[in-house]
Amino acid sequence: KYGPEMDIGIRGESFGAGLAVIAAAQIAQHDAVFRLALGLPTLGHWGWRLDHRTTAGAGAEVGAYIRANEGRRASVLESLRLFDTAIHARRIRCPVLCKLAVRDDVVPAPTAASVFNALSTDPGLKWRYVTGYGHFDGGIANVRRHALFERLVADFLDPATDLASFHERWGEALRASQPDDDDPESA
Repeated sequence: KYGPEMDIGIRGESFGAGLAVIAAAQIAQHDAVFRLALGLPTLGHWGWRLDHRTTAGAGAEVGAYIRANEGRRASVLESLRLFDTAIHARRIRCPVLCKLAVRDDVVPAPTAASVFNALSTDPGLKWRYVTGYGHFDGGIANVRRHALFERLVADFLDPATDLASFHERWGEALRASQPDDDDPESA
């Protein structure tokens, strides 16, 4: 079903990952997306985001807007459901590589994980890659984890790479538990 003849590979990071999920969901009915690579996907699980005040990112901005315009809360929440990437993710069935962070004030872990968990992709065709820190400095080990993810993405989105060889080549990095962020050798 999946192969190089379907040449639409989509890749997005943070806000771009949120948009990538929405775009992939819109064309999912055509089975046109070859593979989807997401890094710290945002715009997911708005209910959680607005119940937990965040200090940065879209959640903080939307929360501040709602607090300043309490009379518009219901209409804002209704509009946000249209852009909730966890809802759109349900329509995606192509292979997915997704970077998630344990700590991230911009894209909190529960919101990014909700996007990954909502994907309708078969479990054997979606991979989770975990970093310690997302949108802020987590030290050199974390920088190395992010750099390694970029290498995984390049290989994953290459139409010449079949999924079996991708998994064989990168399985250890994908299975690895979160690195010790204080140990540069763990990256």
